[in-house]
Amino acid sequence: MKFLKGLGTVVLAIVLVILITSLSLSTVFRNVLQKDVIINVAKKEIEKADDLESSEKDVLYKILNDKRANKVINYIVDDFINYTSERSAGVSKKTVDSIVELVLEYKNDIELVNGEKIDVDELTSESSLKDLENLINKSFNNIVESIDSKNREIVKNITYLFTNSFKLLVMISIVVIILLLMLISCSYYKWLLTFGISSIISGAFVLTLYFILKLVLGYLIKEELNISIDPKIGLIAGIVEMVVGIIAIIIKNKIDKE
Repeated sequence: MKFLKGLGTVVLAIVLVILITSLSLSTVFRNVLQKDVIINVAKKEIEKADDLESSEKDVLYKILNDKRANKVINYIVDDFINYTSERSAGVSKKTVDSIVELVLEYKNDIELVNGEKIDVDELTSESSLKDLENLINKSFNNIVESIDSKNREIVKNITYLFTNSFKLLVMISIVVIILLLMLISCSYYKWLLTFGISSIISGAFVLTLYFILKLVLGYLIKEELNISIDPKIGLIAGIVEMVVGIIAIIIKNKIDKE
């Protein structure tokens, strides 16, 4: 019986390492995709645009550097993932509204550059919102159509790893594993040791991956897209996991001594 409990604990610990690591990697890659790749590529395209005046470029850079722009991109990425996974028909109303809100926030800058007044009523009209929705949906469809049919399923499965649904599933699974550890150990706190060790191992793996991403992936993206990436969130996630793991073990040992 003791052997089976030990074996069960080891198996659950391994699963816990995989789950914690998966949660971190999902966040890291999503962050790199949005902040380092999409926004930097957009900036490079603006920089290369010969038909834009320097003042127009400055306004676009200003918008892209705004945290709200990242929020809009976050919505668009979510919508695209849902679209490729066939969980939605396209862009959401929330995304369309957030784009319009961002334009209105920089209304004065845009007007100054274009030399034309923005008609707020027209911009926020149902027809304009519908046109924007159709434009984004058409872009989604063009991207999907450009992917070989054999690879679409692969893209569908990969993009799911970046969704909030996946993260929620992983977090629920972690809670279930902790409950199972409590049942096996017949204790309300001894699971902290297994959790702590798993968290430290996961943290070490994420930190290692951070340096690999920074050196290898950073080099490849620099060569292909001529942009630099620094997935600092991977460094933060790895350190946090290791600290949480150490704290969990310390708490467990402290309770043992009481």
